[in-house]
Amino acid sequence: MSAELLDAVNDGKLDGVISIFKKHVSDFACSAIEQAAEDGNLDIVIWLHEHGAIDCGEAMNKAAGNGHLNVVQWMHVNKNKGCTSNGAFMAAKNGHLETFKWMHENRHEEVSVLSVYAAASNGHINVVEWCVNNELFDGIDVTDLVNYTAANGHLDALIWILKNVDVSCPQHAFIEAIRNNHVK
Repeated sequence: MSAELLDAVNDGKLDGVISIFKKHVSDFACSAIEQAAEDGNLDIVIWLHEHGAIDCGEAMNKAAGNGHLNVVQWMHVNKNKGCTSNGAFMAAKNGHLETFKWMHENRHEEVSVLSVYAAASNGHINVVEWCVNNELFDGIDVTDLVNYTAANGHLDALIWILKNVDVSCPQHAFIEAIRNNHVK
């Protein structure tokens, strides 16, 4: 994508995108639609789509990873591609619960157990709690869940897991928390 187009997309300036797009048609439309989706610029995503821009396959994933549910929903209805299980994974990893839930309920891609580990590793207990309460992952290795959470210093999340999930806390989790200076 040209620097000029990238600047216009990053600034959310639809007029600038239109002007540059008309000059270069589809030379970089693929990257532009993905960047607009990642930034949550739905008006630019729509305009590019209406004018023949092709999604290279990552636009919905990028929107999901940044919690832009409105972009994900629009793309689901109008494009229905450009998404893999990585979209839900990135939404969970970054703590975007509403986007994660919507993707789980409305998309056909498999939502991996890795999503809950990523959420726990980053301290997004809201995602972990929703997954546990909805029995989303029968295959969760609770020891791994505890270890990832403790190793990254998310003690509030660790306490929630220990109180709400049937687990005996492995010694390794506390060792990792201490080793990484997360215990005061």
